[in-house]
Amino acid sequence: VMVVDDEEVLVFVMRRSLERLGYRCSGFVEPLAALEAFLAAPTDYDAVITDLTMPVMTGLELARALKRIRPDVPIGLASGYATPDGADDPAIALTIKKPSSFAELGEALRALLHAGR
Repeated sequence: VMVVDDEEVLVFVMRRSLERLGYRCSGFVEPLAALEAFLAAPTDYDAVITDLTMPVMTGLELARALKRIRPDVPIGLASGYATPDGADDPAIALTIKKPSSFAELGEALRALLHAGR
């Protein structure tokens, strides 16, 4: 699972939570670094969770770029907004409310992985 958020603490918390649930995670605080890693090994990621609002590249822009590389990868868009801009974009499989509890994050990832099948 790839986790992308410009807030380092949130990347750490999400990674730690998902790893405790048994998932292997890579975390990125820079969307361009995440895109580069994905481009280098697109089949290494079963799902992506990205923040919506980030400098340089938004989560929606990142999602669209990742889908051009691998159209079948399920992508969750994390946002603190009730209805984030781009939630209905075809690149987004589901939206994830931020902040999420440990249980909510696990449930969202299970739904995301199911959406990718």
